[in-house]
Amino acid sequence: IESILDARKTGRHFKYLVRYQDHSEDENTWISLSNVPRTCDELIERFHRRHPCAPCLPPDALQRKYTVTVPSVSIPAPPNDAPPVPTATPELPEPSAPPRSTRCAPMLVSALMIPSATRCTPSPLLVHENLRANYIPPMQMTTRSGRVAHPSARYDPV
Repeated sequence: IESILDARKTGRHFKYLVRYQDHSEDENTWISLSNVPRTCDELIERFHRRHPCAPCLPPDALQRKYTVTVPSVSIPAPPNDAPPVPTATPELPEPSAPPRSTRCAPMLVSALMIPSATRCTPSPLLVHENLRANYIPPMQMTTRSGRVAHPSARYDPV
């Protein structure tokens, strides 16, 4: 997979429009999250960082456990005149954990970029008008069944 182009959510399932390496754009296809290889988690995270309005994954969706196994290697004994070689197993760096929250959040902006707030003029007060007082019923109405009804005469003059 070369890149992730789009995301959509159908029910509880996430699908990604992916572009494969060495394929044309006509061969882009939608695949479900369960079919995306674990090696593409970084591509998914990058896509969601660049497209915060796209459907978001639940926070624990990409927090998968990675296990690293170190094969045991026997080190031959050094000759007597050579300095001793430490036999400690090499420490591997911890795999980088995905961000704590992959939820859609607005990008943090420094305080210098935020414009100062200006006071807005207040909106004019709304004047509520009693529209029922001016209502005149129609001379005839047609019901859903097609029957024409004539409303009774209005007793209170306007």
